[in-house]
Amino acid sequence: MKFNSKYNVYVSKDGIVCKYKHDKLVCRTASNQNGYRKVHEGLVHRLVWETFNGEIPKGYEIDHINAVRDDNRLENLQLLSHLDNMRKAHCGRKDSAETTARRSAAMKARKMTWLQRGAHGRFVSKEEEACHA
Repeated sequence: MKFNSKYNVYVSKDGIVCKYKHDKLVCRTASNQNGYRKVHEGLVHRLVWETFNGEIPKGYEIDHINAVRDDNRLENLQLLSHLDNMRKAHCGRKDSAETTARRSAAMKARKMTWLQRGAHGRFVSKEEEACHA
């Protein structure tokens, strides 16, 4: 475990956050309404990242590589821009057939608008381009 002096907590690479309370090391987390693990000091994935990699730059977010929000192992976290994080979050997610149909129709309409404006080819990777095809 490594000590994070900014938040006065101990953090492990496995995503465990502890602090001393009444001379006893206490390791407790809870889940927020979105499924992220949290402690009084903040969201666990952010604490893990900051403890081992430093401050999160403005405009960037910590992403769970495997999309499991309570898997806060350091090896499962990556730094992404807000835009890249949103692209990743919406690509390949599982929705109901009705939601998928609505989203697909809206995306096709947006894609048509992009193509009419000549704004194609703005994907981060071939995989992302395929996701939006």
